Amino acid sequence: MGKWLECIYNEGDDLAKIYAMKALVDYYDVSSNFCLTKFKNLSVLNSWRINIRICDLIDSITSKITKAHFKLIFEPALLKVMASTEP
Repeated sequence: MGKWLECIYNEGDDLAKIYAMKALVDYYDVSSNFCLTKFKNLSVLNSWRINIRICDLIDSITSKITKAHFKLIFEPALLKVMASTEP
């Protein structure tokens, strides 16, 4: 588990971050503050690949977090993807 979570810190390696996100969702029950901080860092990276992966995982994420945390951390990333002009 730790190996995947360390991938969140690697710069310029979107693929590793994309695979690490599922582990981050699963780790939420162990340390919610840690995971929320990492998701916040990921959503700020301004990578469409990462934002799409967040959208893919949103069902499993929202089943675990509170509405306030969703609005603070995930809503901006989802709105960015929805407003994107990219195909």
